[in-house]
Amino acid sequence: MMRALHPATRRPVALGRGSLVTQSRVMLYALYGALGVLCLCQSVLFFEARWLATARWIPLTLLAAFGVNAALKAVRRPGAPDLVAAAFFILVLYSTDRSTDPTLTFQRGVSVGLVYLSCFWALWQLANVLGEEAIVEAIANVGAVILLAGILAVGVGQGFQADGRFQGALINPNSLGLFSSIVGPCALWQVVRWHRRLYIPVLIVGGVGLIMSGSRGGILGTAVGVSIVLIACGKVRHLLFAALPVGAYLVYATF
Repeated sequence: MMRALHPATRRPVALGRGSLVTQSRVMLYALYGALGVLCLCQSVLFFEARWLATARWIPLTLLAAFGVNAALKAVRRPGAPDLVAAAFFILVLYSTDRSTDPTLTFQRGVSVGLVYLSCFWALWQLANVLGEEAIVEAIANVGAVILLAGILAVGVGQGFQADGRFQGALINPNSLGLFSSIVGPCALWQVVRWHRRLYIPVLIVGGVGLIMSGSRGGILGTAVGVSIVLIACGKVRHLLFAALPVGAYLVYATF
């Protein structure tokens, strides 16, 4: 893959020689923590746990703070996407007093702001320092645990909705679909690019679970992500084998 280059991080961060690498490794561990906590928040087993809903703010805040600190050290100039995000955040805050639930609206607005800073300020910086592979591998590793936990959820009677759609360890089938569309391509990258066969069971379990969930958006998103991975790895001819069954299922599920 090409090295991550984003307008936010074109200039090097002016920290000490080993300072940025050290901080980035700490933030990588925070990334694992953030991914783990956020996944648990969407788990059917921990969805009602209030302490977990509070704990999710900690890793997000750490990542966002790292991104802001790195940007300040680099004398970063906000780009057009940052201005749009800032305008959106201001609009959310302005609409808080007009909401039927001002507290919830404010929390969601802050959450969106932290996620934006974490993704487009912190993660891009991490990708530039540690490499994109570190980010992709973190997503694949945490995602593998959650997808495989779906088997355990079936064992305790929590794997299916009342209508028979599979949801695994997550709170509903559409959450599983969204989750699979993110984790699936990252796991496939590990297999196709680096020949890490350990992720093959993850792909099998995740693929079967995705089909059983009936999440059309998740299936389509996963198909797009898988296609990008295959093209990036020079496996264009394999797209046909992936496109035919996915297309057939989407037609069947729609009509």
